[in-house]
Amino acid sequence: MSDTDAENQPGFPLPAVLDNFRHGLFGNVLIVHHTSVGSKDRARGNSALKGALDAKYMVVKSNDEVTITAKKMKDADEPEPISH
Repeated sequence: MSDTDAENQPGFPLPAVLDNFRHGLFGNVLIVHHTSVGSKDRARGNSALKGALDAKYMVVKSNDEVTITAKKMKDADEPEPISH
């Protein structure tokens, strides 16, 4: 079974593993992921991980401009997008 297959199995403990890691560091964990091939506006993968996120951002580069957009905020309002 590949890593991808294991992640999509029921009960895969990645959210719990990352939360334990975060508590051990007394800090935060940043996961960098990619969008799906068919849809460039959402991440792919296990819904348990998506549900466990406190915040989710999308970073998009268009020409020479990079835009960061909040896609999910667990305990706060989504901020306005930032472009540079």
